[in-house]
Amino acid sequence: MPVANFIPNEIVNQIKAEADIVDVIGQFVDLEKRGKNHFGYCPFHEENTPSFSVNEEDQFFHCFSCKRGGNVFSFLMDLENYSFPEAVEKTAELAGIQVDFDFASLHQGGQHNQVNAKHQRLYQLHAKLADLYHYLLTATKAGDPGRTYLAERGLDQETIKTYQIGYAPDQSDLIYQQLLADGFTNEEMLAAGVMVGHGDRLQDRFRGRLIFPLRDDQGRVAAFSGRLFQDQLANDEASGSHQAKYLNSPETEIFHKRDFLFNLDLAKQEVRRSGQLVLFEGFMDVIAAHQAGLKNGVASMGTSLTDQHIRILSQQTKQVVIAYDGDRAGLDASQRALDHIRHQAPKLEVSLVVFPQQLDPDDFIQREGADRFRQVFSDQQLTPFNFLRLYYRRKYNLSLEWGKYQYIEALLSEIKQAQDPLKQEIYLQELAQDTDISLETLTKQLQQLDLSQPSPSGSAGQPPATSASPYDQVSLAPAKARSNSLLADYSLVELSELQLFHYLLYDPEAWLQLELKAPVFMMATPLMQRLYILLVAYRDQLADPSLLDAGDFLDHLVNRDEQERLVIAMQIGGPAKLSADLLTDLLYNISTRAQLEARKDELLSQAQEAGLANDFSRQADLYTAYLDVLRQLKKLS
Repeated sequence: MPVANFIPNEIVNQIKAEADIVDVIGQFVDLEKRGKNHFGYCPFHEENTPSFSVNEEDQFFHCFSCKRGGNVFSFLMDLENYSFPEAVEKTAELAGIQVDFDFASLHQGGQHNQVNAKHQRLYQLHAKLADLYHYLLTATKAGDPGRTYLAERGLDQETIKTYQIGYAPDQSDLIYQQLLADGFTNEEMLAAGVMVGHGDRLQDRFRGRLIFPLRDDQGRVAAFSGRLFQDQLANDEASGSHQAKYLNSPETEIFHKRDFLFNLDLAKQEVRRSGQLVLFEGFMDVIAAHQAGLKNGVASMGTSLTDQHIRILSQQTKQVVIAYDGDRAGLDASQRALDHIRHQAPKLEVSLVVFPQQLDPDDFIQREGADRFRQVFSDQQLTPFNFLRLYYRRKYNLSLEWGKYQYIEALLSEIKQAQDPLKQEIYLQELAQDTDISLETLTKQLQQLDLSQPSPSGSAGQPPATSASPYDQVSLAPAKARSNSLLADYSLVELSELQLFHYLLYDPEAWLQLELKAPVFMMATPLMQRLYILLVAYRDQLADPSLLDAGDFLDHLVNRDEQERLVIAMQIGGPAKLSADLLTDLLYNISTRAQLEARKDELLSQAQEAGLANDFSRQADLYTAYLDVLRQLKKLS
């Protein structure tokens, strides 16, 4: 964990050592002790059973549902959106810790005010620049190509004004000179991400592009996205150059893509009337939808849906409509978003819209018109189950026995999760119609389907009352571990990595065993390999490597994904020592099994591509090879 420049390291370390994470988090979450851990309802997402755990011994928190985890500082940073120094100060306050440091100096004419003033200058710079870009588009001859292009896209003057769309001319220093004249420094322009270059040789990052200001939820311009014209893209293709169609501002102190939703400032006003937020794939879809009369749309910026995005959605509404592109990539993205939302915010009602002819929403509006577009949203929203029926029908070839089996297996898993017997019966009837399999046979198959093992407490997903951690219920035999619903999201390879990492954290002899068994060792997945490299470096700097402290290692991690994965590795239970036989099994899974898993995915992808190309002979051969790999994997289970 990085330490703020203006709080001495020894002060941070003192607060971390004296603060009890249970006492601090207990002021925000009602916690109940079960075994060595404390449990409560997760403050980061809605849930029906408490899956949020706080470990007093190692001083970390972890949610078994949304996977968020970290130490006491990262808890406050996530919950209250504090900066690191603010989280340190708040921890000291909540824990009643007296330190020899005047926190007030951070706020009274010190660094805190400087940070606020810097942010204010960045917002002012973006506002000035948005006005300038918009003027250049709407009131100068240089903006003619942009106006023509937007007219061809069907955007009217009111929409251009609402979204303050602009144009950045090709002259590399025009914008730079204007910002200088407005009193902004080179350092401020670079900090805002609107200029590129070095020294006094700065030029506009977005030159030659249409400009779309990106406003935060308070309506302040925090970043920009620049789009090339179609003729520019054609010229690039002809010349062999490859400029990105869209170019977004980089991450800055006031712009973070992981928690930014385009148009939220306008959409949250409309959601009070409609009760829904519509999630589009791109901001051009949002703009086109707004002009067509659907004004409650939002979109993430060039990134997959994140936990932060979902938290924002659930704060604004109880109903979300996913309306991604209608092509294969859009359907895949819709399926991932659906899974992520239902896992992260199970109380959110989710429906989906699939546009015909593989169109994206913007193209659909241009082809079919605004009235037809609105009608799709009023009459053709799909439930998650009916979306998955459509999705898996396109994914699997139901004319092949293997494809029909995969289709049935996927939808039975979905039906099992429905819980409601009436819904299950309706879904089973629809599945029977899709596959010409009798309702009786499907019902029996559903009854036999062991989708997830209930936890010892009797409620799936709820931590057992007698356990320090639900992960303690996981046998270190990977096939057994896979059946535990709390680890259902992890492949056998990932489980083996987590288990081996657990021993490297807590069993000093595991390092020697690993060195003897695999002198040149690598984890199979990129995230765990990064963690392994960081752990090796951390251990190497210890005077006595046998005194490796997992909690202290956690405090050294900056990346949130690394922190959360480490917390899971810390909690996996099992024998106190790593045996030679278990190490052999884990290494085999991490290496050999990882290769088989990769081969399986490759064959499946190739088979699906062959089907789309109507090369059914090659598709059959690929499916045969795929099934052979599946049999090999089954033998390893």
